[in-house]
Amino acid sequence: MKVRVFQPPGQQVQILILNEKLRLEGESDDDFLNRIAPGEVEKCNLVGLPFADIDKAEVYALDRSKRYAWRLDGKKVKIDNAVPEPRHPKQDSVDKINAATTLDELKAALSMHIKGK
Repeated sequence: MKVRVFQPPGQQVQILILNEKLRLEGESDDDFLNRIAPGEVEKCNLVGLPFADIDKAEVYALDRSKRYAWRLDGKKVKIDNAVPEPRHPKQDSVDKINAATTLDELKAALSMHIKGK
């Protein structure tokens, strides 16, 4: 089965996987993608982005822990090792907790961490 892989500029790839239940009997992967994908592409705001139809097994053979660095390179998805690992969303909050030197600073940092700010 093929998936359609899109490359938004400066971002990780977006992968469109279609529901196999929508496939017509005897329909090829290419025909299935060309019939169903346009409507899904519009729903997902992927219109106009470069894409390639790639075998699903090739995409899922990649290291998913580095998905942030997946990039479309022609007809293949590759890991771009030049892409830095993203910071954890709460890393700034954890850094403030670790930097606290007084009980009041620690209480304030923990309060902000719990509130998600």
